[in-house]
Amino acid sequence: MQHFNMTFQLALIVIICGLAIATNGAGKSIPCCQQTTRQRIRGPITGYTFQEEALPCVNAVIFYSNGKIICSNPKMPWVKTKIEQFESSQ
Repeated sequence: MQHFNMTFQLALIVIICGLAIATNGAGKSIPCCQQTTRQRIRGPITGYTFQEEALPCVNAVIFYSNGKIICSNPKMPWVKTKIEQFESSQ
């Protein structure tokens, strides 16, 4: 009986923690690029991240520039050049 009670309490704690984690993000949307632009970025960038496809999000390089987010196609040659320029300036 002692073992069952302890197992039940542990299971209850796991469920409560799981619900707390799941509901913590409720109502919050995670921004992602759903399309990319072909337009080149002329100004300097302050950073970038890679985004992998997970519908509705598409494969993209997300550039950060002057408080803006620019979703770019990672296959475009200028995107690779922009990343190299940023990395060499760091």
